[in-house]
Amino acid sequence: MKRAICTLATLLLWASAAHADIVGWNFVTGFGGWPTTYNLGPAEVAGFTGFEQANWNNHVGAGQGPAPVPLNDLLDAGGASTTIDVTAFTLTANNSWNMQDSATPNARLVSDFADQQPSITFSNIGAPYTDSGYRVVVYYSNNEGPTQSTLSITGSADDALSRQIITGNTAQVSYSNVGWVEEAGFLAGPTNVTVFDALNDPEFTVALTGPANNGISAVQIVSGVAPPLPEGNAIGVNYVNGFFGSASALSPDESAGFLLVQEKWNNAQGQGQGPPNAPLNNLLDDNGNPSTADITAWTLSSNNSWRVDTGGSTDPNAKLNSDFNDREPSITFDEIPFDEYSVAVHYNNNEGPSTSTLTIDGVVDDSVSRLITSGNTGNTRWAENGYIEEDGTGVGPSNVTVFTGLNDPGFTLNLTGANNNGITAIQIVNTATAAVPEPATWLLATIGLLALVALGRRRRRPA
Repeated sequence: MKRAICTLATLLLWASAAHADIVGWNFVTGFGGWPTTYNLGPAEVAGFTGFEQANWNNHVGAGQGPAPVPLNDLLDAGGASTTIDVTAFTLTANNSWNMQDSATPNARLVSDFADQQPSITFSNIGAPYTDSGYRVVVYYSNNEGPTQSTLSITGSADDALSRQIITGNTAQVSYSNVGWVEEAGFLAGPTNVTVFDALNDPEFTVALTGPANNGISAVQIVSGVAPPLPEGNAIGVNYVNGFFGSASALSPDESAGFLLVQEKWNNAQGQGQGPPNAPLNNLLDDNGNPSTADITAWTLSSNNSWRVDTGGSTDPNAKLNSDFNDREPSITFDEIPFDEYSVAVHYNNNEGPSTSTLTIDGVVDDSVSRLITSGNTGNTRWAENGYIEEDGTGVGPSNVTVFTGLNDPGFTLNLTGANNNGITAIQIVNTATAAVPEPATWLLATIGLLALVALGRRRRRPA
């Protein structure tokens, strides 16, 4: 069963530093003389905002390797013994390290990191946590990044969550330099903490896979489940070209889009000029609520993605339509939470005009394709032209196409033909309560559609 992942805004509604039902585990590298410096004393308070606690359980590694197990009866924040144990701790190689940031308890909490793809199992999580549900706060570090990894929680029954994270070098993620930077599903740059919500299994394993130098520093288990955010009406994915960095990533409060102007875009950063790592699970909707929707596959025929500059524009739409994932991208979505929906595909090119075929193949019976022509920077860049919707004829450069009347729980989006045509963004909009017009009549019906599917805070798409 898919579970939700909490965001900072939700945490602040319920968090209490005095919360007793919280257990904190702190990894301490056993290399050299570091254990003496980086242990946390019982009275020292550390932790992400809303999760501050004393009585951290220090677990000292064997040299640069994992710490010995089991570590039984972890203490809670009040100093009382619990049934929770650490029963497994593995690395693919012994290379744990330390950023040597010791200025404060928080700095020491994230200074040591168990890298080389750590996997840590917490067992015997008792009723005070499982009955009401619990969340897991994972702290991580790197001193060489930025690099991207997959952080996952795998429960013993049905909890299964994952999140793509980016860690940075010491200047980007050490607490003394940046404080707490939460990864809330936007993959907009280096972070040092992620919160997973709504777990209830009596055992789980937290793992970090991908580049070897990303490492886990600490883990908290916190009783209580945050109240859910309202369900949203759209899921937006913004491709970010990793070759050029994260300049085109959208922050959570930036609004953009053609089919529906929305916030909370999911930034999917590519590996260099290649596609993003898949899967990308629990994509956020436009209210910031984690959905069931995943991207399970993202491939290219070769790695040659690029970026169109924004023409000096600071509008989020310019960033949304800047980076394009070319060389015949294929992107697969599953577990889409909407009974009926439309899909807006944003695309670009910096060499055209050139023509390709854009296709959606659903897992049940949705199958639709459209001939599109993208143009060079002057033809289709958002700064000069705004949105140019493809009208079904394939004549003339455009930068967005809308597919309507879809209802399959998953689909694969393919762009085939000219190699330099590339996808910049995808938006899935819930239309279960509205009749969605054909593209040729879309402009006339925009106001009616937005009244049905958008909250008052959203505005109409640009003309």
